[in-house]
Amino acid sequence: MTQDSAKDQNDVVYILMHENFWMNGERGELFEYRKECPDKNTNEPNITILISDRLVKDGRNNGRITKGTWTSDLSEFEKNIVEHQLSNEYILNLNSKNSAAYLYKFKSDEYYKVESVHIIPFETDFNKRIRGIFDVKLIKDKTVALVGVGSMGSQIALDLVKSGIQKFILIDPDILEVHNICRHMCGLSDIGRSKVDAVKDLILDKNPNSEIVVIKESFTIFKDHLCNNLCSADIIIVSTDVDVAKRDINELCVKNEIPAIYTGAFERAFGGEVVRYIPGVTACYNCVLGYKRMIEEEIPSGNVLVDYSAIDDPNKVVAEPGLSIDMGFVSLITTKVCLETLKGNWILNGNDPDEPPEIIFWGNKQDWIFKGPFDYVPAKCELGPRSCKVCDPEFFNKKWGKSNDEIHKELRESYGELLDNIRKNNNDETVGKVIKPTF
Repeated sequence: MTQDSAKDQNDVVYILMHENFWMNGERGELFEYRKECPDKNTNEPNITILISDRLVKDGRNNGRITKGTWTSDLSEFEKNIVEHQLSNEYILNLNSKNSAAYLYKFKSDEYYKVESVHIIPFETDFNKRIRGIFDVKLIKDKTVALVGVGSMGSQIALDLVKSGIQKFILIDPDILEVHNICRHMCGLSDIGRSKVDAVKDLILDKNPNSEIVVIKESFTIFKDHLCNNLCSADIIIVSTDVDVAKRDINELCVKNEIPAIYTGAFERAFGGEVVRYIPGVTACYNCVLGYKRMIEEEIPSGNVLVDYSAIDDPNKVVAEPGLSIDMGFVSLITTKVCLETLKGNWILNGNDPDEPPEIIFWGNKQDWIFKGPFDYVPAKCELGPRSCKVCDPEFFNKKWGKSNDEIHKELRESYGELLDNIRKNNNDETVGKVIKPTF
């Protein structure tokens, strides 16, 4: 070893490996995950974190630089050393017989042994502190879709990945701006980036084994690719500010029997709500909206009970002021309800006496129905005979007292009369704008 390379004895290298890395004959690449250069005026170590290709799903390295190779095949390792593969800064040998690891770094025309090497069996170590709370395998393959990854959605995503969720679908059209930072989980380094990309990196920094689909669009039920992506999820968390998107997602969930959680903060974050929809068990979100309006009429308040920014026109959404901690309470409740639902608990089948109801109102201060700070108000919207045009198939029949055939006949006749009147006025432009109803 040369004297120059001896100066690098202060190197400390952590290597994140997959759970079967000791198997004989395994080999692959090492990517640079993070490198920290030491302060020249101190004796701080030069820390490098590498990650194996097997931890990056489907060969995706997320733009990371290839730094070396790893192998548990001794002959392959010796071949690499002899040939001095200059493209490989690191060569790692995993000796499966005695569970030893030897890392060599190339510098000054030779490889020298790195003395401080830490091999991390990532999947095992990542779940070490939550193992025993529940079986992580129950949720490992579950996919969570988040529609809206702003202040609340980003915290929910971060808490879910820390709890063992590995598959995500992130939908949000917005970019991260300076005024978002005081409440968002991402920071100044992400300014100008799309929120879904920033939150994706946040998730990967917690668990690089995560699989994440990002969609930089507003949700609408008229976009097939968005609907198809959501239909692949095991549960959908809706934290978007846009009320019309919530109604569209509700329609999608009812039609395709997908569980969903709708979450949001009230004006100035004085409280919030968590509404859970379980197909065939609970009322849908449209039913709950009617229920909420009834409560508002019965218990008036100086504050208006609306979701964070419940405005039909996305271009007119103006975020309400509110502290991150006040919104955080609602985010944490949402995450807990999501996890228990995915685990098969809290599905309102009577097996767990401690499960919460399908509607939770949380209060951060005394206002509206809340007696004081940290007040939890459970609520229920009865499932059964009701008037909901989304989840009640007999809605129009009950409303008009007619059969489906009679309703369709009247609609067709009304539509025909409308077109005849327009044509009589020779208004061809208006005719082209008439949307034909679907029967």
